[in-house]
Formats: sequence, structure tokens, C-alpha cells
Amino acid sequence: MNKSTNQFNHLKVLSIKTYDKLQSGFVLLVVLVVLLFISGLTALMMSQNSVDVRSVLYHQNQYKLFIAADKAVMNLWQLSPKHLVHMAQTDTWLASLLSDKNDLTKIYTAQSCNDWQTFSISTLDDPPIQCHHTAPIVSWQATYIEPIGANHYLNTLLQNTLSKKSAHDIQNPDQQAVNDDTAHYEIFHLRLYAIAAQNSQDIIQCQEPLYQTRITTCLNDHGIIHKISVAEWLIWRQKIQKTDSSAEAANAIRIMPLRTYDIRSMRE
Repeated sequence: MNKSTNQFNHLKVLSIKTYDKLQSGFVLLVVLVVLLFISGLTALMMSQNSVDVRSVLYHQNQYKLFIAADKAVMNLWQLSPKHLVHMAQTDTWLASLLSDKNDLTKIYTAQSCNDWQTFSISTLDDPPIQCHHTAPIVSWQATYIEPIGANHYLNTLLQNTLSKKSAHDIQNPDQQAVNDDTAHYEIFHLRLYAIAAQNSQDIIQCQEPLYQTRITTCLNDHGIIHKISVAEWLIWRQKIQKTDSSAEAANAIRIMPLRTYDIRSMRE
């Protein structure tokens, strides 16, 4: 009897110890699961914070590039048509772009590593300028001028504008009444590209194709973060041949602002 009782008590003690071990193991497992959950949640929050910081820095950099490109365009865009006409009549880069001696089969450009006041004249056939910058943001500008044909949509726009006879920005208001039979019209499309890009070793490879979308394609292909702002003008030059063959031709110039816009990076 006593032996059976002792065996029962022994088994009871073993069962209690086994249960205690199982309970301790379960508690330990729960603690480990909680710790893993907290660690994972912490890592996720840290990763999200890192993404948020990178996103903020990226958008801040984009904003700086936009401001740099937009400011460069606005410096010229905000000049009055009258001021631009004066530039076209004096010894400036704009007068050089409009020179009668230019070969109209070529596209003439004025480029600068600084601003439009330091433009140098060339054609797309000439070697491009090379800008060397050490600042985090690289910026340069280029203007292009092309003659507009009779079938171009800008020609129609100009004719509709001229019909209104607003002569406040004509070079010689006293000579604005011109016989169409003796007048010769030359129409030019002027574009200004202002590029602001994040400085990198690949930037030098994208300073050559400074024309239309070629510069955008180059910057995108090399993964260079950038902003490009563009401004466009229409220039109308009217040559009047006077009846006196010994008299010189008189020129009337009108410059019409067309639009400004941004060329967005395709990787944004």
C-alpha cells in the first residue's frame, strides 16, 4: 500500500515538473515571438524613416534645380519686348544671331556657362562649349534661332497678331505704315534653354547636344538629375526697300514673347 502511494506521488511530482517545463517553454516562446515582432516593427519603422528622409532630400534637390533653371530663364523672359528690340539693334549676341550675314541653312546658337549676358555665338556645326563646375549644381544656357517658313504655324500666329497693329514695340513707330507690296518679312523662332543638373563625372558628356530633346535624352541616359526650363520668342523683321534706289533699307523689328515651360525628367 505504502509502495503504491509512493509511486503515485512520484508520478505526480514528475507530471508537475513536466508541466512546469512545458509552461516555461511556452512562456519563453511567447517572449521570443514578441521580441521578434518588436524587432521587425522597429526595423520597418527605421526603414520607412530612411525612405522618408531620402524622399525629402530628393525633392529638396529637385526644387533647387527647378529654381536654378527657372531663374535663368526668367532673367531674360522678364525683359520687355522693347528692351529685346534694342538688344537686336545694338552690338549684342541677339544682334549677332539676327545678322544678315548668317547662313540661314545653319542653326545659330548663343551659349554660356554663366548667364545670357556672357553668351558666345556659334552654330551647331561648331565645337560646343565646355563648362567646368565644382558646385553641386551645374547650370548652363543656350539659345537657338531658326527662320520660320511661310507654312509654319507660327507664321499664321504672327500674321494674326500683326493685323491688330499694336506698334508700341516697333523700332520706328513713325514708319510703321508700310505698303505690303514693297515689304519683305523675315520671321525667326528664338528659344532659350536653361539647364540645371546635379554635378557628376558624366555631366561633361551631356554638354554637346544642347538642342531640343537631345540634352534631355543624354541626361536621362546617364541618370543625371536635372531640370530644364525653356522660353520662346517670335521675332519679326521687316525690310522696307525705299523707292529711292540710293537709299538704304530700313529695318523694323518686333519681338513677341510666346511661352515658357519646363522639360520634366522622364525618371521622376
